[in-house]
Amino acid sequence: MPDENVVAQSLEVWEKFTKGYTEMWLNAFGKTMEQSLALKSQIDQAVNQAMGVWGLPSKSEQERTLHAVENLQALVAELAAKLEKLEKAVQSPVAEAPAKPARASAEAKPNQEG
Repeated sequence: MPDENVVAQSLEVWEKFTKGYTEMWLNAFGKTMEQSLALKSQIDQAVNQAMGVWGLPSKSEQERTLHAVENLQALVAELAAKLEKLEKAVQSPVAEAPAKPARASAEAKPNQEG
């Protein structure tokens, strides 16, 4: 029985150690992430200010412009497809008018006899 008690105590010590170590590591990781996000925010602000001084568009303005350009590209592609269809319709030979229907054979016979 003393061996079981030693094993149980060892497991308790191990669990406490790993729990404490894991919490310490997670807290350190969380603080690192918070500091990294704060630094990123400061860098973004500095970049935006510098770009503003130089008269360059901000990231949000660039994204809006990119979205507008993508919409225009889609519209141009649609118009090109429509234009191609219209050009094909104009260039294709005009469908010939249907031939006049032949007279019925009953109508033709009186003319031939006459």
